[in-house]
Amino acid sequence: MICQPDLFLSSKQNGAPISFADSQMVGRLSTDMHFSNEVINIMLEYILHVSQNRLNPRFVDMVAGEWARDGVKTREQALQETKKQLASVKNNRTHVKIDMPAYMKKQKQEGLPETKKASEEQIQEALEMQRKMKERHGNGQG
Repeated sequence: MICQPDLFLSSKQNGAPISFADSQMVGRLSTDMHFSNEVINIMLEYILHVSQNRLNPRFVDMVAGEWARDGVKTREQALQETKKQLASVKNNRTHVKIDMPAYMKKQKQEGLPETKKASEEQIQEALEMQRKMKERHGNGQG
């Protein structure tokens, strides 16, 4: 027996009830997009996997639209679509090169600036400011 998407999503949240917004979003996948419960569950599993366990409505709509355009109707098609998209994400990430910011390049080339040690007077001044802030804000509580 196929688990209802609401129950499936609740199980992904360790049994916690799903939010009203998530329930409506899942309902739209069924009523508006005409996906079966099995396909919706596979889609939710995929989305949670690639988005750090978050259900961003825009991302859900994007994936659902793509799956609808691709004619995904069966469990097998949904699994195939998931594999295809995961492979695409993996391939795209391997070619991303993140360059070091210019200020870090400059620091690396020129070395870090020498640090100066705070004077005893500066330390005492900072401690006094901390004490006054704590008093003003109830010793840091609240």
